[in-house]
Amino acid sequence: MDVTSFTDLVRKMRTAQKIFFKSKNHHDLRCARDYERRVDEALQNMPQNPGQKQARLI
Repeated sequence: MDVTSFTDLVRKMRTAQKIFFKSKNHHDLRCARDYERRVDEALQNMPQNPGQKQARLI
């Protein structure tokens, strides 16, 4: 999955979450959870770069 597709998926997830928190509708909850599952799967399938470490501030 490329960065643009992933970004679009995350935007859809956040929109679905906002809709659910406004409505508290069961259907909206299932939709939000479905997008969360898709984002989690996309994150697991992204290549890891174990050689890159977080920079130190000091």
